[in-house]
Amino acid sequence: MCGIVAQKNSSQRINKAIFENMVDTLQHRGPDGRGADYLCNRTVALGHRRLAIIDLSEKGDQPLYNEGGSICISFNGEIYNFKSLRYQLSDRGHTFVSNTDTEVMIHGYEEWGFNFLEKVRGIFAFIIYDKERDLFFFARDHFGVKPLYYAIYEKNIIIASEIKAILKSGMPLRKIDDNALAAFFLFGYIPAPLSIWQPVRKLLPGHYATFENGLLTTHRYFKIVRHDQQVDPGVLVENTRRTLLESVRLQNYADVEVGLFLSGGLDSSALAYAESVLKKDITALSVEFKNDPRGSEVKDAKIVADACNLELYELFVDDTAVRLLQELTYFFDEPFGDSSLIPTYLLSRAAAKKHGFKVILSGDGGDEVFGGYNWYTNILQQLGKNPNGNRRCLLFENYASTPYPFFLNNKFESIFDSKFLPMIKRRKNSFWGLISQKSQLDIKEFQLLDFATYLPDDILTKVDRASMANSLEIRVPLLDHVLVKQVMGICPGSYFFQNSKKFLLKKMLANFFGPEVIEKEKRGFSLPLVNYLKTINYHEKIMDGTIRPMGIFQPHAIENLLKQPLANHVSRIFLLYVFTIWNEMWNN
Repeated sequence: MCGIVAQKNSSQRINKAIFENMVDTLQHRGPDGRGADYLCNRTVALGHRRLAIIDLSEKGDQPLYNEGGSICISFNGEIYNFKSLRYQLSDRGHTFVSNTDTEVMIHGYEEWGFNFLEKVRGIFAFIIYDKERDLFFFARDHFGVKPLYYAIYEKNIIIASEIKAILKSGMPLRKIDDNALAAFFLFGYIPAPLSIWQPVRKLLPGHYATFENGLLTTHRYFKIVRHDQQVDPGVLVENTRRTLLESVRLQNYADVEVGLFLSGGLDSSALAYAESVLKKDITALSVEFKNDPRGSEVKDAKIVADACNLELYELFVDDTAVRLLQELTYFFDEPFGDSSLIPTYLLSRAAAKKHGFKVILSGDGGDEVFGGYNWYTNILQQLGKNPNGNRRCLLFENYASTPYPFFLNNKFESIFDSKFLPMIKRRKNSFWGLISQKSQLDIKEFQLLDFATYLPDDILTKVDRASMANSLEIRVPLLDHVLVKQVMGICPGSYFFQNSKKFLLKKMLANFFGPEVIEKEKRGFSLPLVNYLKTINYHEKIMDGTIRPMGIFQPHAIENLLKQPLANHVSRIFLLYVFTIWNEMWNN
């Protein structure tokens, strides 16, 4: 993985000192190399911070060019099928000077144009500048594993991996987007294409954009197409197993050591199983929390590691971890309310700094693909109890009553200031509008909703920022788009049989693991948040830092919420606390 940045001005020459500062704000994403090139009388610039993983030589440094120097790229990510694409392109006469996957992207664009994205299997964000067309072409991977932001100001454009690089440009961009702010308080994250700053936007997953003659045009190149095919159960399990093994095999490729995050849950256990079948000598890492009433996660991870003959490293986290929020707020750029960012960051730090890893495999995405969230089960149960009820109302009410989203439930509307409440209501309507208007809704509609919102804007944002803050690449084999298309092409009952979460995955692993793994309740790397928040003085900081000055909430309503037992609203209090820290760091 890497950090990328580019700028194109309509006429004024780019300030080198400012642009190089923009590049260097992304040093944590790429400590192994640095590049910045200026083109077209210095009205165009591309910058890159390199984390060397494939072809560690200087030939892999970026920005990288085609043979004639007419096409330039700054690339972040990994293309897992780059070798097969390289063979195809070599047969068509293209010349390669390195062994990197990045060169495949340049020559793929030369050969197939924008349509080459349909051939790519990987995680990526990139910026290509085509000199002959005076065009920027930039894109983001299928599910949004890698981030990409852009801002347009007076026919100038800046594109970067992180917002902080864009803010360093000196453009007048720091105007809070109230729509994004409303979304944050409803969901705990800011959904694409919004960002916390009004002029800055996220490129949507599965999309590419062009910037030509001062005009931006976006296009969707990938969409999960719903099919409900009936497949023989035995065939289905074997097909899933084969595709999973292929995904893990491809994602094991690197010129550095690859490790595995292992929680002992079903998703990471499936990856451990795949490594065992592939006979890959791999090391796993897990985390143990002090004062965790839910019991030991490492104990479960050890069971899986022993079954798969994996070496296991353990990280011990105590209640001082919550004090890392100040440091993490810098890396996340935007307010972010998922408390699992803390253990993800600490585990990434241990993997990179203590054990020397540059690449880790993780089970993220398995809940969306195989139907693993508790709210899926709850929704089905509610529909079963009310077969004649309004299905859309039942689904909305159930989704809104989960721990996440935060203030989406209608009962919390009274806490918002009357001037801000209309924005909250508009944001809710926009969210529900993402769900199909079909009368017969089912669990797959909520999977598709999570693919469009919660997965890229919460889960994958957390994983990218927490890992790249430590110069660590995390790969997600369960989000291989070939595997996702395969599973989402079958009827929901095939992988959510009799309300059993991840039924398909359980069937695939049943002959390898015992019931202590197969039937383990979902946890992941999540903090015992109540115990940890008790160690900090959050009440005064929230009231003085956010509630009274900003005019978003009714102060007395928040006072009442803060006086209630912490366990009643722990995720919401955490949300308010992290926003207060963000506001102090980025908005003052």
